[in-house]
Amino acid sequence: MTETEYKLLNWRGDSLNAERMCADILIMQDFESVDPQSPLGGPDGTKDILCKKSGRTYLAAVFFAPLPKTFRSIKNKFQGDYKGVKKNNVDGIIFMTNQKLTPSNKKALQAIATKDSANCIIYENEAIRGLLDSALGLPIRLSHLKIKLSEEDQISFFSKQQNRLPQ
Repeated sequence: MTETEYKLLNWRGDSLNAERMCADILIMQDFESVDPQSPLGGPDGTKDILCKKSGRTYLAAVFFAPLPKTFRSIKNKFQGDYKGVKKNNVDGIIFMTNQKLTPSNKKALQAIATKDSANCIIYENEAIRGLLDSALGLPIRLSHLKIKLSEEDQISFFSKQQNRLPQ
C-alpha cells in the first residue's frame, strides 16, 4: 500500500481539506468554473462543489470518511447527495470518495443517476490515488496529504511541466 493510498483510506483531515483537495483535482482534470459552495461549513444546498465540463454543469459531492465504510452506507450517502442534481438543476453528479469501490459498486451508483438520464462521474480511492501520484497531482498531494516529493517525483513533475509549455 502506498503512502498516498494509506492516507486516503485512513483520512484524518476535515471536510474543508477534503473539499479543497477535490476542487483542486477537478481543476487538474480540466473542469471549469470550479466553485466550492460552503467548505468552511454551513448549508451548501446539497452540493459541495459546482463545476462545468464539455458544456455540462455538475455538482460534486465529497465523502471522505476516517475509516472504511460498508457499500450500503456509501450508497446511502450517494443517494442523499444525488438529490442535489434535481434540486440544483444540474446535468450530473461527480461523487468523490476516499472509499474503495469495486466495478460493480460503481455501476450500482451510476445506475441511480442514469435512470434519470443524469451524468455520473465517480472518483473513488484508487482513481484519486492515481491522480495524486501522477506528475500533475504531486503538488495537490503535497498540499493536502503532506507527502513530500521524492527526487524522482520532482523530476517527473518538472518534466511534465516542461512538456506543457508552449514551444
